[in-house]
Amino acid sequence: MLALYLILSSVAAAYCLLGYWFAFGKLPWLWRAAVTCATLALLVPVSAYEPLVFFGITSLIFAGIAWSQSLWAIWRESRQIEDRDESSAGPKSNVHRQFQLRDLMGLTAIFGVSAWIVRIILNEQVWLSWVALAFTAAVCVALTLLLARFFHGPKRLLSLGLAIPFGIAAAYASGLFVKPGPSFPRSILLAFLCDWVVAQGPPLGILLFFFSCFVVFGLWIHCGFKPKDNKSLLVKISLVLSGLMALAWGSAFVWLYIQMLPLSQPSTPPARADNSYAAVVRQIQGFGNLTPEPADAKSREVAELLKKECFVVVPWNATFMERKNYFVMLKFEFEDLRYLGTQFDGQAAALEPTHPDLAADRVIDILHLGEALGHDGLLGHTLVGMNIEGTAHWRIVPFRRKLSPQKARELLSELQRIEQGREPSKIALERQELWTRLNDRWEYRLYEICVAPPEDTSLRQNDPGVVLLQRTRERACCCSRLLITDLAIQLYRAEEGKLPNKLEDLAPRYLKEIPNDFFTDKLPIYRPSGDTYLLYSVGSHGIDNGGRFEGVMKFPSIECDWNLDSLTRP
Repeated sequence: MLALYLILSSVAAAYCLLGYWFAFGKLPWLWRAAVTCATLALLVPVSAYEPLVFFGITSLIFAGIAWSQSLWAIWRESRQIEDRDESSAGPKSNVHRQFQLRDLMGLTAIFGVSAWIVRIILNEQVWLSWVALAFTAAVCVALTLLLARFFHGPKRLLSLGLAIPFGIAAAYASGLFVKPGPSFPRSILLAFLCDWVVAQGPPLGILLFFFSCFVVFGLWIHCGFKPKDNKSLLVKISLVLSGLMALAWGSAFVWLYIQMLPLSQPSTPPARADNSYAAVVRQIQGFGNLTPEPADAKSREVAELLKKECFVVVPWNATFMERKNYFVMLKFEFEDLRYLGTQFDGQAAALEPTHPDLAADRVIDILHLGEALGHDGLLGHTLVGMNIEGTAHWRIVPFRRKLSPQKARELLSELQRIEQGREPSKIALERQELWTRLNDRWEYRLYEICVAPPEDTSLRQNDPGVVLLQRTRERACCCSRLLITDLAIQLYRAEEGKLPNKLEDLAPRYLKEIPNDFFTDKLPIYRPSGDTYLLYSVGSHGIDNGGRFEGVMKFPSIECDWNLDSLTRP
């Protein structure tokens, strides 16, 4: 995290130094305005809208201070001329200030770039914490001016003496004035990075100290390039060091900018008229509020839609606000989907004692619902889909041996099709990361570069979402593969009148390919004994405990194996 805070402080310091140069530099104002416009425009491709506004506010404050000083100097000189006797022999001061054509060109460029940026921000519907940004910018500008006076002003010690207590007071005031939260995050340097700075960041005084150090560093580099009459060896060494430091700092910014530029676009599947997912979502809105009879009728309508091609459609190309609203509404969508799965499960439970084959039909509906959520969606879709699929496994296990051979074959075919078409977890995680990049924009890219690089998987293994996905997938895949093998064994016994001696006997008549244990990538443990048999997975630890089984709450465990009946044990 230290690299993240150093980069944030460094960038904020660079913005303030550039704004200071823009206002007080000696180059023609047109060139300073051009550099400022180019710097503002460079922030647009990386979607760094909050830093862009921060830079714009600091530049305006610096320019306002510089122009106020200039107007004050003009007024003072004018008063002095009025009070001076015309016959005085003293020299006359030239207080003439003329607005030239190049100044007009510079203002036109700034207004043009500003209008373009404002239009982009409005189109992107960016929410900004204006109070926090303005407060942060004002504090950073004041610190930069005090430190600049320390380098260039006549009263250096006084400026430094004012800078230190001002920084301490600003760090304390920011904790009182800028409250933490999504609208008013608590950060003296980068008020817009609330999630990481508030939750994990160092004290604000440390961030402020980093910022001050980088400002001093930039001013020292600037002093090294000032023309000096003395061409001594010490001056030449200072010039070389300043050049090397400026090159290193600039190279770091260029590298960071290049790293933040790539933003891969989603490989969205083409829109297809036969995708029934949108119709399913419309049908189940408010499903949890329905009474039993309407809920039963609605669930049967949705079951027919789920038999068609059905996969999640994420609004990748929507506007920023549309994507935010979609993400907020996902909570209600998931609740309705769970209610629908519960309705199917209740219907299966009611049919199980007398009509096991009809109950299996409802289980297949649950499997279809889980399958639909497991393709082309976000991480939440995948998790909800596999949990719904787990409900189907839990429901079918107690009466799986009561099914007719025909229904067992149908269920076996559906399970095989779902297992073969199961989407890898890596694809779902990549899609979730892309969604986060699109919505959290530069903050997530910066966090990804500094804290959790994409190629460093060790930092992501402990992520709660990744762990939850891994655990849910382990149980869903393990149960699905065991259930496929178990149904094939039942079909073998029904037709052959005996149990298979080994699992290889099931292929190719009953299973085209026998599914391996999810954890070992080998065949699951199968031990026939008379009319009974054991079929189980050794679990994530990969150790065969000889058929010692625990309940579902112990999965996964290094002390027990896992079979289908474990689902029904507490």
